[in-house]
This record gives sequence, C-alpha cells and structure tokens, in this order.
Amino acid sequence: MKHSSQRGYSLVELSIVLAIIAVVIAGAITGVQSILRSNNVVKVIASTNKAASSITSKLIREPSYANANMQTLTNASMEIWDVRDITGAGTPNAKVSNAFGGQVWVAPLAADWNGVLAGQAYIYTISGVPTAACVDIALGLDPLAADISIGNEIPTSIASAPTGLRGTSIKSPGVNMTALSAGLACAPAVNTGYTTISLLVP
Repeated sequence: MKHSSQRGYSLVELSIVLAIIAVVIAGAITGVQSILRSNNVVKVIASTNKAASSITSKLIREPSYANANMQTLTNASMEIWDVRDITGAGTPNAKVSNAFGGQVWVAPLAADWNGVLAGQAYIYTISGVPTAACVDIALGLDPLAADISIGNEIPTSIASAPTGLRGTSIKSPGVNMTALSAGLACAPAVNTGYTTISLLVP
C-alpha cells in the first residue's frame, strides 16, 4: 500500500504570502483614498462654480450683495445648492456642507478690499478641505474669484460666515496664483491637516 506524503506550508512561506497580501491591500486602500479625494475635489469645484453663478445671476439686479447671506441663499426657492447639503434652510443658522464634510459659508464683503467696495462683492468660504486637496481646489477656482486666501485651520474654528478673506492671500489684483504659492499656503510648517479657502467674488 502506498502512502501519499502530504506536506503543508511552512511558517515562513505563510508569512511571506501574508506580507504580500498586506502590501497589495495597503496599495489598494491608498489608491481608493486618492480616487475618492479626486472625486470630492471635482464635486467642490463644480458646486462652487454653480453656486457662484447662481448667486450672481439671482442678485445681479440688486444694488449690492447685502442679501448674499446664508439665510437668504439657502431658501428653497433660490436653488443655489443641493437640498441634501443644506440644514436649517432659510433660517439664520442655515448651514451648507461640502463634499469633504466641511461647511460652505457666504456673506457680503463687510469692508472695502483691494478696490472693491463693501457690499459690491461677497465672500465664499469653504472649510474642512483636507490639506492634500487644497491646491487642486484653489487652482480649479482661480478663474472664479478676484482674490483667494487660504488658512490652515480646523473646520470648527469658523462659527459663522466670514465677511472678509481668511488666511494667506495667494491671489489678488496684480498677483497671480501659482501652484507653489497655493502649496505653501495650504501646508505651512504647522499643519492642522485641514484648510479653509476664501474667495472674493465680485
């Protein structure tokens, strides 16, 4: 009678296989995170462009942007943002969330800034943007704004709609934004992991 000799895998062989599987999984997770971040960047740029266009077209006939505030703009009849992103629509405490889970804030410009009179423009602020997505969003929104500033701060540091630009100015009249200037503002030496992007929209 013949006996078949069956041999199992050694501990070293199993360890090597597990190490290879771990490397593949780690690579896949990093790839998925990168894809999700890219998708959210595209969503933020698209929703900001749509919102800014809608705000301008709905308020262009008014003497100023005094009504460019969260209470007015989140009213269902305005159709500025997707209703699923709005909480407390039409109230003084209305909030709009962005694709990264941070907030979107809009308020009239409170003081004259670089030749733009108070009330003749509005501040569009996007908070909670991960540092890794900041440069792509800033570059994508460059054509929309007259001025752009970036602050490296945690999302909860903003309690109400800013009426002026926050952080480091990376674009203003006569100063063009570059990827380098955006990168330095997005990730300074002390990095919170999150950024706030403020746009001055005339």
